[in-house]
Amino acid sequence: MSGFLPGFEKKWVDECNSLISAGQHKKALDLFSSMFVTISEGFSVDLVGLLGRLDISEFDVESRENYFLLSVGVAGKCDLPDMALSSISELLQGQRSKEDAAFRQALQLEKANCYSMLGKNNAASFLYKDLASSCEDSRTIAYVYQGLSAISESEDDMSMYAQQAADKHLEAGSRFEAAKVYARLSDNYKSKCAEKALGSIDKAIDLVESERLSDREFYAALLANKAQYLYELDQASDALPVAKKSCDLRRGVSGVEVQLHTSLVLLAEIRKEIDSSDDCSDINIELHDLVECINDEEFHFRIKLLELVRQKKPLDEIDMGSIDGLNDPCARAASYVYTVFTLDQSLLEGLELLDRAKEIAMFVKDKKLLAFVLFSVGELYRRNEMFSEAIGSYEKSIVAHSYFLPSVQACISVMIDQKLWSDLEILLKRRMELIGDHPGICLTLARALFEQSKFLLAYRYFMKSGSDDEYVKRAVLECYEKMSKEEIEALPRPCATASLRSVSLDEFQAALKEFSRSISSKSRMHFWVKEKVGKGYKWAARPEEISKQLLIAFLSGRFGHGSVEILQETRAGAGFIDLYVGLPGGLKVVIELKMCGGSTYSEQYALSGVDQIVHYLGAFPTKVGFLVIFDGRNRDYGKNIIAMQGVGEMTIFSIAVDLRNTVKG
Repeated sequence: MSGFLPGFEKKWVDECNSLISAGQHKKALDLFSSMFVTISEGFSVDLVGLLGRLDISEFDVESRENYFLLSVGVAGKCDLPDMALSSISELLQGQRSKEDAAFRQALQLEKANCYSMLGKNNAASFLYKDLASSCEDSRTIAYVYQGLSAISESEDDMSMYAQQAADKHLEAGSRFEAAKVYARLSDNYKSKCAEKALGSIDKAIDLVESERLSDREFYAALLANKAQYLYELDQASDALPVAKKSCDLRRGVSGVEVQLHTSLVLLAEIRKEIDSSDDCSDINIELHDLVECINDEEFHFRIKLLELVRQKKPLDEIDMGSIDGLNDPCARAASYVYTVFTLDQSLLEGLELLDRAKEIAMFVKDKKLLAFVLFSVGELYRRNEMFSEAIGSYEKSIVAHSYFLPSVQACISVMIDQKLWSDLEILLKRRMELIGDHPGICLTLARALFEQSKFLLAYRYFMKSGSDDEYVKRAVLECYEKMSKEEIEALPRPCATASLRSVSLDEFQAALKEFSRSISSKSRMHFWVKEKVGKGYKWAARPEEISKQLLIAFLSGRFGHGSVEILQETRAGAGFIDLYVGLPGGLKVVIELKMCGGSTYSEQYALSGVDQIVHYLGAFPTKVGFLVIFDGRNRDYGKNIIAMQGVGEMTIFSIAVDLRNTVKG
């Protein structure tokens, strides 16, 4: 908290400048390095200028390294990726980088991030993928996949890399980082599929810990998003308690007044949906008091604009001077765009407003803003079924900013709808030159080539995509049937082109649930034998071994023999873990199997598997474990089995297999 004290930054900066003036550059560097972590957001210190005053000509090797590390940190805080790249290059040439693989990989990751910030996505992709194949540290690989997700242009690629990032964060024991990835994944889904967005938000909520004040707003934001999704899915009753909790978390917290306003507005809408006679007077009073204490002119203007839009008042009733007087050019242009798509206007009226937004973007020379406005022009044309003009506007947007993803996706979508396969092929090949051949782009290009009867090229890109979709399987077969004999002979053997598809944590968990259902419906009675006296049952001999062998057989069949590594009875400290599993793509988990029920296996014994997993995980390069309980309790089946729980850095999933012998399988 010391970085927030009045005059604190000025005091140490003055001291640092005094040391530099006295020629004590090494002491100045040490002071700068120690104080850098205390600098608050919105700092007023000229960090770059202060760094530039240091004379490093007399520094030893260690001090030079510290200087360049500090330079990378300063560049990151000041959003200067070019400056960071220069310092990273110096560090990569140093002796530590040559001897310390982890240090070198951390620098390479930061270098890739800088390339991504500069829009050099091809270079960034190359570095990310090189790290993914060479690095063994789960935490580093998680950030690599996050980087790949950020620069991906297809929804499928974004989602795939994000899922892999979340899995690796969990494997590294970083539940909070995994929750943040799921939150971003939810944002990716929200405009396409509310159900998927809701599923990702639920995963984030399950993972996040709300006890710490620093996490409180993130937790509140997740709940607000979940309430919004439920509301959009016409589940207002389910949304109500979630929205209330979001408001409760935000009340009384300084700095989140605008966010609280948003949550309260949503809560009022949900309550009115449930009961149209609810005037929400209590919320309206709270909103009025809240607005009074928010000192933000642009916030007040947005409130006014939203109210006008709700009332569907014509544009000339909006104080245009308020829009033009906004400090943020993005906010001004967005106000025009927002108005176009929320009020019932003619095409000409919409284009006139968007021209105003375009003038602002060109005046301030903001390429991303210009790309957004041109994208909006394309959307307006598409809404009016003027598809050729829409494509033209999307392409202009892409020219203005090569990495403006909405325009790329919209252009691809219209070309597919209009069956403009040749144009789509040209567009996708240009994108490949820019960002590389990601699986999603390969798949879409393969379809464009297939529709043009370019079967050899289509086949190659279908295979390169790695997709196992039913459409792809049929298309690949048709390509193969329609290729000439010479083309077929020139193809690489299938085993040479096929690669093992990565298995995500979600897929593995789904497989275990499928295993549970299969055992319950087909094999439950393998675990029981009839009592010699009476009509009851007792456990079969060595049921743990039966369960283990059934699970190994299932996993091998489910993911393919040789593609999944399964180690049995692996030593972990003083004990043995039942199964240690390495999945295609590098994900690693441990599995503990427990029986429960009858007179032999108590609930306490079964649930002790959690403690065993916690003990075992300390000996393995993963923080993810699965407790599979074969539950034969007739009355208390499933009782006290927690689906997911966090213990320190470790995440443990529990799955019950129904072995109740009262229902024969």
